[in-house]
Amino acid sequence: MFMNENVLKGSWKQVKGEMQRLWGDITNDEWDQAQGNATSLAGLVQKKYGLSQAEVETKFNDIFSRFSEKTSEKSSEARKEFKH
Repeated sequence: MFMNENVLKGSWKQVKGEMQRLWGDITNDEWDQAQGNATSLAGLVQKKYGLSQAEVETKFNDIFSRFSEKTSEKSSEARKEFKH
C-alpha cells in the first residue's frame, strides 16, 4: 500500500511533524493512537478530511520518499566517515 512503512516507523517523530503540518485538525492523541501504522494513519486522515484512499496514499508516499532520501543520505555519509 505505502511506499515504505519502515521509514514511518524509523522516523516517526519527524514524519508525524510533517503530517501534523498538513493535517492540523488531527489531535496528538489521535496521532499517538495510530502509533506509526500507515494504514491506521491513512484511515484517520480519510475520516477527518474526507479524502480518498488514493489522495492520502499519494501524500503519504511523497512524505515517505522525502524522509527515505534523507535517511539514505545520512547512511551514505556515515559509511564514508566510517571508512576513513
